[in-house]
Amino acid sequence: MLSTIKRNLMLLMCKLLYVIGAKNRSRLSHIATRLFKPLLKRRCKIIDRNLQFCFPGLSRQQRLELARKNTVNTISGYLETFVSWASPLNYYRRDSRIVNACVIDRAKEKHCGVILMGGHFTSLDIAGIVATEKRDIYISYQPHKSAMMDTLINTGRLRWAKGIVSTKDVRAMINILKSGGILWIAPDQDLGLKGGRFSDFFGIKAASSNSVFRIAKMTNSAVIPTDFYAGKTLREVTLRYHAALPLLDESDFLERYHRFLESSIKHKPDQYLWAHRRFKTRPEGEMDFYQGEFDHVPG
Repeated sequence: MLSTIKRNLMLLMCKLLYVIGAKNRSRLSHIATRLFKPLLKRRCKIIDRNLQFCFPGLSRQQRLELARKNTVNTISGYLETFVSWASPLNYYRRDSRIVNACVIDRAKEKHCGVILMGGHFTSLDIAGIVATEKRDIYISYQPHKSAMMDTLINTGRLRWAKGIVSTKDVRAMINILKSGGILWIAPDQDLGLKGGRFSDFFGIKAASSNSVFRIAKMTNSAVIPTDFYAGKTLREVTLRYHAALPLLDESDFLERYHRFLESSIKHKPDQYLWAHRRFKTRPEGEMDFYQGEFDHVPG
C-alpha cells in the first residue's frame, strides 16, 4: 500500500515537471545545484577527482566550472528522465536527429544481431527514446537497489524500448542477439574485475568488462559505437552511429572502445556522468583513487 502511494506521488511529480516546461526545468536544475550542493559533497568530490586526472591540463578554476556545469547537466538529465515517464514520446523525438542510421542497416546485412555500445551521458534515456522511433531496440540495465524505483524506471523505459534485460542476464542478451535483435549496452561503469581486465581510460587503468566482446563473438553480432549529445535543451538530442568495431581480441576491443568513448567525452565533457566512481577498482598495491591526495596520476 505504502509503495503504491509513493509510486503514484512520483508519477504525479513527473507529470508536473512535464507541465512546467523545459525552460522552467532548466532553471530548476540550476537552483537545485546550488541548494543541494552541501548534501552532495561525496558526489562532488568524485566528479572533481575524475576531472582532475582525466583532464590534467585544466586549471583549478576551469575544473570547478566544468564540475558545476556537469552537476547541472546531471540533475537536468534526471529531471528529463522523470518527465519521459509521463510525456508523449514525440515530445523528445520531434526536435532530435539521428546521424548515420544506415550503419545499422549495413551491419544487419552481414551479422545476426547488433549491439549499440555507448556510454553514460546525461541524456541517456532521451537518446533511447530517439533511437527507438523507427527501430525495435532492447535496453540493458543495472537493477536499482530500490524495488519501487526499479519498477518505475522499467515501466518508463518499456514505453519506448522493445524490452529490457538485466546486465547480469547474459543468457537473455545472447537470445536477443541470436534472434537478430538490437541491444543497447553502456559498459563504461566499474563493476570490478570479475570477468574483466584493466584497460587504459584517459591514461588511467580502469576495470573494464569483457562481456560485450564475448557476447558479440558468440552471437556473430556487430558492435556499433554510439554517442549522443544534448543541444540547447535535453529535448534536442543528436544521436550518432559509428563504424562497427573489429572483433580481433579482447584487449584491442577494449582499447578501441575507450578511445572512442574518450573522443565522445572530449566533445562534450560537461555531459558525461562523472559522478560515477569509474576508477574505484585499483591494481593490487595501489591506493584508493577516491581517498586522500595524489602526487601523480594513478595507473
